[in-house]
Amino acid sequence: MRSMIILSGLLVAVGLTDTGKAWSQTEAQPRGMTWAKAQHLADEGVDVVSCHGGETKCDAHKGDTPCATALPLLCIRASGAPNPGVPSPRNTQWAGGHIATTLPVAGYKLVSPEVADDICSSAHGDGWRMAEFHDGWGWGFRAFGNVRRDTRFWVRIKNQKANCWDQLPKVAAVIYAYSQCSNGVLYVTVFGDEGHGFFESTTVNGTCDGNWVKDAVQIK
Repeated sequence: MRSMIILSGLLVAVGLTDTGKAWSQTEAQPRGMTWAKAQHLADEGVDVVSCHGGETKCDAHKGDTPCATALPLLCIRASGAPNPGVPSPRNTQWAGGHIATTLPVAGYKLVSPEVADDICSSAHGDGWRMAEFHDGWGWGFRAFGNVRRDTRFWVRIKNQKANCWDQLPKVAAVIYAYSQCSNGVLYVTVFGDEGHGFFESTTVNGTCDGNWVKDAVQIK
């Protein structure tokens, strides 16, 4: 069955299995956990990243950032590298590796840990994966790197439902769509998993004002 949805004035055709609905402002919006850079130790080439970095504290239980948001992934190559001599307090322990980030990715595209790890390895090579809450003791860690400081990053957690893939409805066929204005160009992206693997289709059509991301429309 094919149906049409309208996002920001654009008509988008997608294959559907049922009628859909948009999340209302009063409904719980799917959210994922994010961290930020807290400090860079230049002499050792080490970054401190944590839940408490930046101006916003993370929510490690329910997620803190709407999954429609496009943010970089924080990636790690946990090589067992020895501590170069930096302090290693419990909440920001030495993680024994290197960190880097990806280009911004909408949280809805992180449909599983494996997809997230593939994004990191595609960006940085073999051995790289999405950083996890417990790569140190918890709440933060230290690793070689000098990642950007102007944004938060998607970070996963393995024992809480605070990842975007935990928030997505567990149904046989799920399709999402969101609209984004970037430098005056309007993008509409339709994506999901219909049981045949992840797919994505992007439509670019028209102009808009400013930079924004609209919450996704969920269609079963």
